[in-house]
Amino acid sequence: MDNFINLIIIAIGLIIGSFINVLSYRIPKKLPIMFSRSICPKCESLIPLYRNIPIITYILQKRRCHHCNASISIQYPLIELTTSVIFFLGMTNIPQVIGEQILFLWISTLLITISIIDLRTFTIPLSLLFYILIGEIVFLLLNLYKTEYMLSGLMFGLGYLGMTFLITSIIYKKETLGYGDLLLISLIGLWIGPINILICIFLSSLTGIIIWGIKRLNKVEVTKLPFGTYLSVNAILLKIIHLDSYVLSYLNL
Repeated sequence: MDNFINLIIIAIGLIIGSFINVLSYRIPKKLPIMFSRSICPKCESLIPLYRNIPIITYILQKRRCHHCNASISIQYPLIELTTSVIFFLGMTNIPQVIGEQILFLWISTLLITISIIDLRTFTIPLSLLFYILIGEIVFLLLNLYKTEYMLSGLMFGLGYLGMTFLITSIIYKKETLGYGDLLLISLIGLWIGPINILICIFLSSLTGIIIWGIKRLNKVEVTKLPFGTYLSVNAILLKIIHLDSYVLSYLNL
């Protein structure tokens, strides 16, 4: 029975991953999301359902559109597979608290979408942040005992990054972080708690420094970095591995 449930989770992850690909393509272009058939971005021909099966279609069609023979981006199967793995790890590691697993699937879906869009466009859609907030509010209403934990995560994230934003903006006389990043870190803090949010900010900053260094070594001009992408990815990983519990255990708290 457990194996069957795991297969269901993996299948759902593949389907949601396919939907994330749709969201990340259409939202920046302001295209309709619902009640709109999938099309090839090259020739704009409609893709029938039997040619829109996650990963399988990509393999059977040898990475090419059936209609125009244009190459299909590797992003599509990678996001489908990644989402499936995240769903599986999340559902097997997240405590079975009321709504906890559902909230994980909901926020992970939105964060993966945000990470792709921010990586491509250096923007974070406010609509996706709003949906994260709605999920967190519903969860909090069902689990009021988590109020202190969640609100302290929000305040730690917003306070730390907000202060950094203020200081660096004064020093460099320009915005060093977008307001979307500040809103995102606040909502992530609400989700993963006070300890994890500080770790998330540190790991995301470290990721940015490493990527910036690699680009500079390759003489690539760096004007912006998708900090929202780093925050989103690290937040999901931290939620799965419960790093804050290990920190508390080490500190004997």
